Amino acid sequence: MSDNSSNFTLASESGLVATLSPLGAALRSLTLSSPPSSPSRAESAIGAIQCAKCGSNSRAAAWTTRSVVLGLASDDAARRHAGPYLGVTVGRVANRIGHGGEFELDGERHQARANEGGNCLHGGGGDGALDGRVWEMAERVSGKTDGADAFVGWPIAGCGRYDAVTFASTMADGENGFPGRVNVRATYVVAHGAHALGIVLEGEAEAVTLLALTNHAYFNLSGEPREGGLADHQLDLHEATGVLAVDDALIPTGEVVPLAADSPFAAAVASLGSEAKLEGLDHNYVLAPPDTAGACRCIGALVHVPSGLRMRVTTTKPGVQVYTGNGLGHAGIPIADTVHAQCASVNYGNGSAICLETQFFPDAIHLGPLLGCATGRLEPGEVYRHETWLLFD
Repeated sequence: MSDNSSNFTLASESGLVATLSPLGAALRSLTLSSPPSSPSRAESAIGAIQCAKCGSNSRAAAWTTRSVVLGLASDDAARRHAGPYLGVTVGRVANRIGHGGEFELDGERHQARANEGGNCLHGGGGDGALDGRVWEMAERVSGKTDGADAFVGWPIAGCGRYDAVTFASTMADGENGFPGRVNVRATYVVAHGAHALGIVLEGEAEAVTLLALTNHAYFNLSGEPREGGLADHQLDLHEATGVLAVDDALIPTGEVVPLAADSPFAAAVASLGSEAKLEGLDHNYVLAPPDTAGACRCIGALVHVPSGLRMRVTTTKPGVQVYTGNGLGHAGIPIADTVHAQCASVNYGNGSAICLETQFFPDAIHLGPLLGCATGRLEPGEVYRHETWLLFD
């Protein structure tokens, strides 16, 4: 597969266009615009359910067409530059498993493939992980929903129409050291009537195993990512209550650091330029649980200050890994290989984009007894399903 003939496009009537690839079940590009024949940007955002804590966006109509995620332009480029995980679905277990990747289920010890400093990152990489394999395009659907019958995070008040693409893959028993055969699905959904993209991740196992998936998209809402370009963004994670303390290998210690107002980890980040104080963020923020178990709630918003473009994030997950692309510059990705190739001033350097990886906590299988959190354990017959929605205005 050396070209993009396998890519799929989802386009909403309000002007959101997502390009998807079966390689890694990836979000290759995400473009926001408002065609002349569609409602204005301000009007197209009215249908989206508002969040009382985020408030309305008075500058919703100020921004212009732009490409807001980092992406690779071809399958060949995606294979050459797999390291940063641009836009892919990661698993079998997203984030890190400590203890050298070793874990125990029902008294049986398992050794996950170690691919980062002696620990397991994003499922261990290679052919046994999800990000580097070609998924099957399982389904393409156009439908209508009131939300409850299809998506717990449906972003529009009342009924609405949507288009969706579902990718599917099967992980064999023992792949990268994980037990149990698992069938997984990644569905991307665009909602007509709002600038909204949903990501639904599902799985079922034939034996007890671990499953914890996430999408690894990088966002820069200016449309022109460059080194240090996050400095003109603001992040407010209003549902964050703390941050997981980590060791030098970024494995959680079991301590939750409260988000005091004077903390560099504070939920209301005046400017992501302040992340330089921490030499870049790669930390998991603990989120307040939803009022109803399994509900999809708004956890906060990323804003590009000069244009006013805002991205609100809703999720069913208990945590979000905030990663400010600290290693992007070391990846050495030529702009000619990316979806931003036509932008002469662009570079995918350190601090050029941010990941907001909604997920279970890193090393959850070992943190569970300490924090009482979900461990990622999946029983046979149990359905793993989580949603994350991105709402732009």
